[in-house]
Amino acid sequence: MSELPPPPWPPPGAAPGAAPAGMLDRWRGVARWKRWTAYGVTGLVVVGALGAVAGPDEPSSIRTVSDSTEQSTSTSILALADPTPTSTPTSTQPTAPVPTTLEQPTTPPPTRPATTTAVVPTTPVAPSALPTPTAPGQLLANNVLAMIPIEREQGAGYNRDLFGYGSPIDGFGCRTRALVLIRDSLTPPQIDRGGCAVVAGDWFSTYDGLTWSDPGEIEIDHVVALKEAWDSGANAWNAARLEAFSNDVNDVRTLRAVTGAVNQAKSDNDPTNWLPPAPDAVCGYLADWVSIKARWGLSMDESEHGRIRNLLNDRCPGQTIVPWVEVPPSAPTDPASPLPTSPAPAAPPVGGNCDPSYPGVCIPPSPPDLDCGDITFRRFQVVPPDPHRFDGDNNGVGCES
Repeated sequence: MSELPPPPWPPPGAAPGAAPAGMLDRWRGVARWKRWTAYGVTGLVVVGALGAVAGPDEPSSIRTVSDSTEQSTSTSILALADPTPTSTPTSTQPTAPVPTTLEQPTTPPPTRPATTTAVVPTTPVAPSALPTPTAPGQLLANNVLAMIPIEREQGAGYNRDLFGYGSPIDGFGCRTRALVLIRDSLTPPQIDRGGCAVVAGDWFSTYDGLTWSDPGEIEIDHVVALKEAWDSGANAWNAARLEAFSNDVNDVRTLRAVTGAVNQAKSDNDPTNWLPPAPDAVCGYLADWVSIKARWGLSMDESEHGRIRNLLNDRCPGQTIVPWVEVPPSAPTDPASPLPTSPAPAAPPVGGNCDPSYPGVCIPPSPPDLDCGDITFRRFQVVPPDPHRFDGDNNGVGCES
């Protein structure tokens, strides 16, 4: 097809100097095939632009592809559209999970062993079932219990007076009750000048968790009662050993300062028939009971032994016992106090010149000024004015060390 020449301008018949024709007239002057070509190109551009804005309508089968594939595809398109170096970390980060997501259903064996291995340490249901290590130097209560012989009790001939409780008097005039009250007071006790009578202090009763300031509310409990000890083998002891057991203030487990009413309720029962009313005190009480019986070579009957074993296993797993100082297998024939005593008081000075500030012993008044190194007395009663200043902490007891 030959190209038609553009129409002449001005057109024939137009007045000279007329204004140019409009764009529409000029467009009409373009060859027809060129105009249709322009129409087609313009239509394609418009359709492409609309498609880019609205997005393709994906078939349902394509939409089942995983989210990871869609992210990978969109990321790839963005990477192509923006080839700058800063787009590289952005394109690689979302594509990293794609292999894991696609391979996870096909590789269950590696994940199962990992999960099983992680659960293994948590399978024990009770921490108490695990062995409990003992502190250095301590013993497991169950191990000590296993060494105690099981025998029938022999209760014939019991008499409390045979034990001589309270009969020993130390070098300072203190009997067993006073020694326990002085030993167990949470604060420095107040001691009456007449003999060794404790008149005030603070005592914690482990059996019921109460604290007392009045010693009249306190009784001294034999953790293993004297009757229980007699039935468990003490009936074969001599008088000195009976007295040593009854007045054993050297081991804090043997004698306890407790609430009087609780001590009366306990009486001479063993753990088969009585336990401390305070739940937190049960394990310690059982440990003390076992250690006392082992230390003094006493036996247990079957019900007592079985009850303690069950309680230790159920309520006190891993309960430990502090080792004790062994007592002599047989006491000396002369009845003597097992309690530590100071040297016998020195003879009073000529004329009986004793300072009244120290009523339990005889110490000359000042001057000269004396200190604890100048005398042999220890832990004696002191009342004001204490001219020699033996009672440095003002607790009523002189030369305590």
